[in-house]
Amino acid sequence: MTVAGNLPPEIWDEILVYQDARDLLRLRLLCRSMQDIIDSSSFAQYLIECFCAGVEDELRAGKPYAERLALLRERESAWRTMTPCRRQDVPLCFRPSGLYDITGGVFILGRNSVPEFMHTSGYSVFQLPSTGDANWQPQWRDLELKLDVLDFAVSVQEHDLNAVVTQQRFQGPPPVGQDIMITRAKFELHLRQFSSGEPHPEAAQPVITLREEGLIIHRTHTVVEIAGDLVVVLLFFPFMLNQRMDTIFVVNWKTGEMYRHTPFVPHQYKCFAFLDSHTLMLPNLQTFALDIYRIEPQPETGEMGLRHICVLGLPQRYPGVRLVSFQCRSKRNVHTRGSSDDTGLPPPTRPFRDSPEAAIVLLSMTFMYAPHSMTSMSMVVHRAALLNAANYALENGYDAREAVAYDFWGIRNTSWFDAPAAGWIAQSSGSKFVSLVQESSYAAIRVYDFNQHNVRRLQAQHGTERVRDGGNTVQVVNGTRKLDLRTWFRSPIEFGLAHVQSTLEEPCTADGVVVDEENILALTTDRSTYHIKTVEVLHFG
Repeated sequence: MTVAGNLPPEIWDEILVYQDARDLLRLRLLCRSMQDIIDSSSFAQYLIECFCAGVEDELRAGKPYAERLALLRERESAWRTMTPCRRQDVPLCFRPSGLYDITGGVFILGRNSVPEFMHTSGYSVFQLPSTGDANWQPQWRDLELKLDVLDFAVSVQEHDLNAVVTQQRFQGPPPVGQDIMITRAKFELHLRQFSSGEPHPEAAQPVITLREEGLIIHRTHTVVEIAGDLVVVLLFFPFMLNQRMDTIFVVNWKTGEMYRHTPFVPHQYKCFAFLDSHTLMLPNLQTFALDIYRIEPQPETGEMGLRHICVLGLPQRYPGVRLVSFQCRSKRNVHTRGSSDDTGLPPPTRPFRDSPEAAIVLLSMTFMYAPHSMTSMSMVVHRAALLNAANYALENGYDAREAVAYDFWGIRNTSWFDAPAAGWIAQSSGSKFVSLVQESSYAAIRVYDFNQHNVRRLQAQHGTERVRDGGNTVQVVNGTRKLDLRTWFRSPIEFGLAHVQSTLEEPCTADGVVVDEENILALTTDRSTYHIKTVEVLHFG
């Protein structure tokens, strides 16, 4: 190592760029000279810190690596100690509807500005603060579609894309033989540039008809997600009993190619989440299990479609316990690496972003037993754990309808909370889940970090004691735990996914909290409409 040790740092950085973080950690163990080289290289330390923090950096030219490393460490410290570097109230000067999202560094609120519409006709958005943006001020920007908006999804940095699903009712009497409450509607997918609101220039068909005509009562439940070149839309018809109308559409938003998957049992799926760019998880309302599907070419036609590959079981309920709500969320969006090169947007002020591969999936569920007995809970699991369980089922010959038992795949990979997600499914981002918890005499904001590197690092320092750090409290929670809901489940739910929980030790009067990569938003609502009334931004970086 004498010759190697005499190489200048710049040469070593050129050599180390071909190694990933795991290789660098192994090389540190090779000998003292290699350990010194890696420890003295800000580039190598930055790669290792990115890996441990669950973030990625495309390593474009810009900030020096020593500066990036300092930013990343400051960010990790701020989240661990719950020390926001900026707090600001954001005024609302419009009437919001019930739709909202927080992703890609933006907060979006649906708005109702057309008197004859009861629901969302457009939306307002403001950019959230980001590391290095010292002059940030909230400024709402409006997009008015003058259509009945069911849901939207955005891919800001990857594609400058906004995908909006609309419903257009037809005037006139109900179809022959149908109830007077039933009307006909057309469903469309609008592909807009997020930055301008104009039709997206890369979309061959900026408006795609999903269904030319469908029967509805009141309103259709819709979920939209974007992954790379794909937009996936789920239409769920909650009031159309015994009719096979629930549909998933897989759309290549650039070419306009669309695949429609409809052979679902009615009211089976109400939400979904991407696990990677070609794998979907659909929580099953009827079986209380997680159905995993692959997006892949169909053998007969070669066109893209969905293939059901496996079922991941969940704890067994008692007979008569009915699942009435099942929501899920996983952010950041899965993507194709390098896809943000040509968006035309200014580069983000922060060089790193949460890695989709390190993200958790948050599932929120509500059960009912008899008319007036209900309970809610949430489950957290990593995307990677679900993919590993699905691959295990494929490699070991499981039939697509044969469930992999929860005791086999779930105990070590999940964490359960008996408190509901308070109606805000946007409470997860990356490896973090944020919630309001009841302390001794007040409600407080708590962040649960499921990054296992952070768990091991903090446990080595403090064990599992709850300690004060920067005035707030932090604690490692690990080992097998049990959630005892014996009136609902046949046995206590066992789980063992470890986490770090950090609590902002001050009273919080908000009704709910949501989170993105850099910020927590504390929201208060109108008690009569449950629509958002005030927003406070807590920026951590």
